[in-house]
Amino acid sequence: MQKGKVVKERDENCWRFVEQAVAEIAALKKPPGLPTMRRRVSYRLPAARMSAEARTWNNVVNRAFLCCLVVTSSAATAPAQVFDGPGGKGKIEFLGLKRQKPKEVLDRLAALAPGKPVHACAAELKSKLGFADAAVILHFGEDKQMYIVVTLAEPEDVGRVKYRPAMPASDSAVLVPWPDGKMIAANPAVLQSATFSYLNLQKGRPDEARKVVEQTFEMKAEVVRPAWEFLQRHADRKDFDLATWTLSHHGDPRMRALAAAVLMNFHNLDAAWWHLADALRDPDQHVGFTAQQVISTLAKECPRTVDWAPAAPTLRHVLAGTNLFAYAAFLEILTTTKVSANLTDEIIPAGADLLVAHVRAEHKLSRAKAVAFLRQIGGGNERSTAEWLEWLDRHSKKN
Repeated sequence: MQKGKVVKERDENCWRFVEQAVAEIAALKKPPGLPTMRRRVSYRLPAARMSAEARTWNNVVNRAFLCCLVVTSSAATAPAQVFDGPGGKGKIEFLGLKRQKPKEVLDRLAALAPGKPVHACAAELKSKLGFADAAVILHFGEDKQMYIVVTLAEPEDVGRVKYRPAMPASDSAVLVPWPDGKMIAANPAVLQSATFSYLNLQKGRPDEARKVVEQTFEMKAEVVRPAWEFLQRHADRKDFDLATWTLSHHGDPRMRALAAAVLMNFHNLDAAWWHLADALRDPDQHVGFTAQQVISTLAKECPRTVDWAPAAPTLRHVLAGTNLFAYAAFLEILTTTKVSANLTDEIIPAGADLLVAHVRAEHKLSRAKAVAFLRQIGGGNERSTAEWLEWLDRHSKKN
């Protein structure tokens, strides 16, 4: 009984910290160069590239998440995939577990730091617990409640996770045609804000571009202007050829990220979409995130039908669990670009279980993206949850 009382008090203290942290996040002046909360939670700049203010912001968010895991580690029951915090405040949901149980995962995470808030993020889930891939994403609903979605590829599924081989650093040749790109590539925050805002500029919405930069990233538009001008100058076919080569072969991840941004100028070419999709498998997080940011922006601002057939192997790898941070966004991209039902048996079987987990998800947004994708690739038919699960079971056996 005494142990139960101690655990209850610990949980209540942790959840009070989460609430305090959320309030602190709202009160903090977000440092320049960090995206909004909605975007920040799925990507982190390396600490070495952060200012002191940025590290403070980053630490507050991370500590809130750690306390959520401490709370849920004691609240978990074996068969559950979704756990409530004390008083029903906030939730954490696991997607992708088949052999392990969430409580086991949480207990192992807690054992890494006994008596302290458990430090858990995608890196630790992979390096310490051996998961083939992992993503931890925080969502805040309209009710301002925190919802954490943890998506995992189990160790036994490592053969499905296929990142591209790392490019040797010695291959980092200087790109003579882009001498003005080196300084831009060296500043990930500027490149990120430029790619989020660039299409507004191209579509004759300069005020909107400035607003995105100044309000979302809290940067001066003048700081980002050289990146905009660089992208505008490099929109010829020769730039497309150089960008696709660089994205696939250059040894400097900063230049690969810059190449992904240049491909925003070529949204009318299917090949640009194929190369960006394949860059989601880049072993460098910054490159993968930039590719995701670019292709998501294109899907939103320049929606069009894409013939994905030549890129079917890439689609299969991502849908099977490579780069789980990009998984839900990629479902939405494939839906928007009207991926063909003819690719069903090529891209669905290897990752059918992940789609099953998302169709069953309690988190509404995760479930909605999966169902919309299935409706597109399933020929446009409406089906109940049970019918989609049966459809997935049938197609999973065609691998």
